Amino acid sequence: MVSGRIHSGEARPIGTPQSVTSAFTAAIAGLSGVQARSARGYPAALCHGTMFAAVFRRSVVARLSPDDRKRALDVPGARVFQPSPGHHVIEFIEFPRAIAADPSLIRPWVERAYSYVTSCLSTHERTMK
Repeated sequence: MVSGRIHSGEARPIGTPQSVTSAFTAAIAGLSGVQARSARGYPAALCHGTMFAAVFRRSVVARLSPDDRKRALDVPGARVFQPSPGHHVIEFIEFPRAIAADPSLIRPWVERAYSYVTSCLSTHERTMK
């Protein structure tokens, strides 16, 4: 169950298409333990305080495992997330609007990001005991 507030009718950052925010909201719906928040003015999804996906401008970014990052980079238009020139966030892949605006195309990547983050958190919890 998603907690927090991201609704397709809410205000969104200038330049972000409604189709992208709506697809993002649909993509995180039903994922257990997800908190919907705003990150730098964009809708974001967190699990136990760790962001795993977010809207950024006209795209969606997802934090993926190394294997999934390799697969994602084969998707036309997908690239390593670069929020500003020269600043690469290598764990996050940015999916272009053509994918980000289609819930059936973006949801599998958001689900992979969710699985990756929850597995990392589980591993971290085991090593802390």
